[in-house]
Amino acid sequence: MRNTNIELKMLLSLGLDYFRWTQLTPMLLTWGFALLMLVMLIFVNFQQQVVNALEYFAHWLMQLPLVGVHVTELLSGQEQTVNVGIDGLKSFALKAWLVLSLLFTLTAMVLSSWLGPFRVISLKRKLIFAASGCMLLLGGFILNYFAGQENFNGAMAGWMFQFSLISLVVFLVSAYSLSVSHALGRVNAILMKEPAGASA
Repeated sequence: MRNTNIELKMLLSLGLDYFRWTQLTPMLLTWGFALLMLVMLIFVNFQQQVVNALEYFAHWLMQLPLVGVHVTELLSGQEQTVNVGIDGLKSFALKAWLVLSLLFTLTAMVLSSWLGPFRVISLKRKLIFAASGCMLLLGGFILNYFAGQENFNGAMAGWMFQFSLISLVVFLVSAYSLSVSHALGRVNAILMKEPAGASA
């Protein structure tokens, strides 16, 4: 009976852990999108340097035995037109969300078994880290603006508002994801805690 209870606890714990990652995945995707925007701004402001670096990387990549052949075949293939409706996009987004969450869950399990249990960090500290990261993100946007102001059309106030709004959205998504994940982690810890007086 006790073994059955332990197995049920483990299954429930895995389910909670997976659900935690379904809540953390939007935060990771939002950060990925914001950082991609920052990289694109860097590309616009330092286009020549980036193009030269990409050309060098592409040339090096084509010299690799297997990769070069596959890239050549891909580029020589005929273009295919893909028609995807709104329902198809929703289905794809949902499946991608669930698959990514599962991938992150398995990765966390492997790292935890390899490096040991992760150190518990307070929610306040997590939110401070998120806020600090968003401030750095906003700083990156602003530095890119002043590094190549001639590449931006429109008033400076409008761009500053957009940059601030992007950083704020990233923080709000992060705050939500971290809060829900932290609460689920506490529930999971309570669930897996051994009752007082229990013996093996």
